[in-house]
Amino acid sequence: MFWRTILPSLAFTVVLGAVMFAVAGRFDWPGGYAFLAAMGGGGAVMEGWLTLADPALFKERHNHKQKKPPYDRVLLPVLFVLFPLWLVYMALQVRIYGIAEMPRWANYAGAVAVFLGFVGNISVFRANRFATAIVKVQASQTVSDKGPYAIVRHPMYGLGVLVYFAIPVALGCWEGLAGAALMALLLAMRVLFEEAQLKRELQGYDAYMTKVRYRLVPYLW
Repeated sequence: MFWRTILPSLAFTVVLGAVMFAVAGRFDWPGGYAFLAAMGGGGAVMEGWLTLADPALFKERHNHKQKKPPYDRVLLPVLFVLFPLWLVYMALQVRIYGIAEMPRWANYAGAVAVFLGFVGNISVFRANRFATAIVKVQASQTVSDKGPYAIVRHPMYGLGVLVYFAIPVALGCWEGLAGAALMALLLAMRVLFEEAQLKRELQGYDAYMTKVRYRLVPYLW
C-alpha cells in the first residue's frame, strides 16, 4: 500500500522531468535536477506519511468523484493546466536564453523551500483531519485553530504560495516569477470563495476569522 501510494507521485515527477529537460534541450541544468528531486521527494514524503497516519483522509483527498463547488469547477482545471505549462515555459527560457546568472546556492535554497513546502503539509494534516482537497463541510467537522491554523487561516495554501515562488529560484529562471505571481493570485481567489462557503456552512468559522486575522501570509494578508 505504501509504495503504491508514492509511486504515482514519483512517476509524475519522472515524466515531468523528461519533458522539461527535452524542452530545455540540455542536461547540464543543476536547478532542474534540484527542483525535481525536491518536488518528487517532498511529494512522496507527504503522501507516504498521510497513507500511514491517516488513510481515511488520504482516501478522501484522492476521491476524484466527489462534487465540486462551482468555483472549483473553474479554478481547479485552470490551476492544473497552468502548472505544467508554466514549468515547460521556464524550461523553454533555459533553452532560448541559457541558465540564468543565479548563484548555485540560490537554486538549492529554492529546492529546499519546495521540499519544505510539501513536507510542511504534514503539520496541516495533523491539525485538521478535515483538510480535504475539495472544500466540503462534513457532519462531524469542527473549526481547527491549532498548529499552523493558529497562525493563518489557510496554511496549506500559504505553503503553496511558498512553493510557487521557490520553483523559479530553484530552476534559475527569473522570468518564472511572473507565473508564480499569477498562480498565487488564482490561489488567493480560491481562498476568498472557500472562506465565503465555510462562513455560511461551518459553525464557528466566522468567529475563527475574527480570531485569526491573516489568510495566507502573517502580517501581510
